[in-house]
This record gives sequence, C-alpha cells and structure tokens, in this order.
Amino acid sequence: MSGLWLLAAAALDWLVGDPPRPTHPVVVMGRLATLLERLLWRQGPALLQRLRGGILTLLVVGGTLAFSVLVLKLLAPFWIGAGLALWWLGASFAARGLYDHALAVEQRLRLQDLAGARIAVGRIVGRDTDRLSAPEVARACIESVAENTGDGVLAPLLYAALGAALQPWGLSPVAGAAAFALAYKAVNTLDSMLGYRSERYLWFGWASARLDDLVNFIPARFAPLAVAVAAPLVGGSPLQALRTALRDGHRHQSPNSGLLEAAYAGALGIRLGGPTAYGGVVHQRATIGVGRRELDVQAIARARHLLAATSALAVVGLSAVLWAVRP
Repeated sequence: MSGLWLLAAAALDWLVGDPPRPTHPVVVMGRLATLLERLLWRQGPALLQRLRGGILTLLVVGGTLAFSVLVLKLLAPFWIGAGLALWWLGASFAARGLYDHALAVEQRLRLQDLAGARIAVGRIVGRDTDRLSAPEVARACIESVAENTGDGVLAPLLYAALGAALQPWGLSPVAGAAAFALAYKAVNTLDSMLGYRSERYLWFGWASARLDDLVNFIPARFAPLAVAVAAPLVGGSPLQALRTALRDGHRHQSPNSGLLEAAYAGALGIRLGGPTAYGGVVHQRATIGVGRRELDVQAIARARHLLAATSALAVVGLSAVLWAVRP
C-alpha cells in the first residue's frame, strides 16, 4: 500500500496543482521563517550571525517535522488523518506547478510578447529578467525547470519514499511520507529565502544553504539517471544526458543543481549557462552542454515534456520499490 499512497499523491499534484496560498505548507513555512528572521537577524560578527541563522533553521525544519508528526499521530485513528497526510504529501510535490509556469513562459514567447514572457519567467527565477532577450528568457526558464526537477520533484519523492518505508514514530506509510517530505520542503524553502550570497545573508543564511546542499546531495546524484531514462520519451539522448552530467555538472556554482542542468542540456542537445544578472550585477556562469542553436519555444516545450516524463517514471519506479519493500 505504501507505493499506492505515493502514486495517489503524485496524481493529486498533477490533477490539482498547488493548494490555495493561505493553506499551502510552503507558504506557512515562509511566513514562520520571515517572523523568525525579524526576531533573530542582527548585524554582528560572522560567528554570531551563523549561530542565529542556525537557530532559525533548527526551529523551522524541526518545528515543521514535529508539528506534522504530532498532528498526524493525533488524527491517525480517523479517516481525516490519512486525507490530511495525502494532501500534505501532494502539496510537497511541485511538478504540475513547475510545468504550468514553463508553459506560461512558452505561450508568451509564442505570442511574441517578450514583456509578458519576462514577467512570467520572473515568477520562477531569482535573476534579473527585465532586459532578457527571447533566447535568454528561454534559457532562464529551462534552467529553472531543470533545477526544480530536483528540488520540486525528485528529492521530495525520494524523502517521501524513505518516510513511507521507515514509518518513523509509529506513523502510517502515508503519514511517514508526508512528514519527511514536509521536512525536506522546509529545508528547501529556507534555502530559497536565505541562501543568497548577499551582505545580509552571507553568514545568516549559511546554515540553511549548507543543510540544503546536504539533503540534496544524494537525490542530485540519482537525478541524472532519472533524466536519462526519461530522455528517449521526448526524443532525447540518454547517453548524452549522463555524459554531460559527468563532464559539466561540476562546473555549476551549485554542487547539486549543476548535475540536473547538465543532464537536461545533454538530453535535449542544448547549451545552458552564460551571463546571468542578479541585483544589477552580471555573473559569468560556466557554459553547460554543447548545443549550437539559440534556445526558443520548442526547447522550452521539450524541457516541459522531459519534466513530465522524468516525474512520471520516478513516481512509478519509487512506488514499485516501496511495494517490494512494504507490500
């Protein structure tokens, strides 16, 4: 039954998409992190800033895990407990939301609405978008799809499967999956909020950024294999996906995201990386992949389809493993 819960949650994500903002677990985590940041952030020595940031990280991640376990344990005797766990588990996956965001960018570009495409891609990237050309918008979109295939799909799936298999604290398979997936999302949410190398967050966000690197280390090493298996379904090359991940993955500034961007670049035969502006400052990111053509709406469409194929195969594969471990 463990595998069936995982399939049901993934199907819920694709059918419903993100829950309404006030009830989305990630929104609640973000509000808690914002409140704690106001209380804990202070100018001061790097060591003290790291300590305060570490306390924030512990409170948000530990609080998310403890709250979810407590609520799901209390509701375990009732059907609403399983329903809530399934809802939380589905909300931990972001495949549908990521797919829809990429589609919105693609549609704006197809209509030759560059201003609208810049706004649409700005919703899923942290870089400056107001001066991007059409190929640069496409590049930003594809890089975000690739990176978030890990953060928003594969990693939460893997931690959910682990929670379902271990059933910690006497939780049911679906409750264990939801608790582990929510804890992972808390880590990832903190990294997206505090993991910037800005003056404010260089030390205060250190614990959040390092914890995110740690929890994504193993999922990111499996991710290129998942992309490679899915590549033929979108006319891509599995061999090039793996080769490019091995050759170029380490060139990215992130020890984890680079592997996925490189796997996407290899699978789709495109080139990613290059000049990228953050806060008005242009950073020269390493080139990944060997594609020669400028990126366009077709490249975004293929990246969307690769996301869907990778997500589907990963869910089916992990569900099969869970069924074998806990039939």
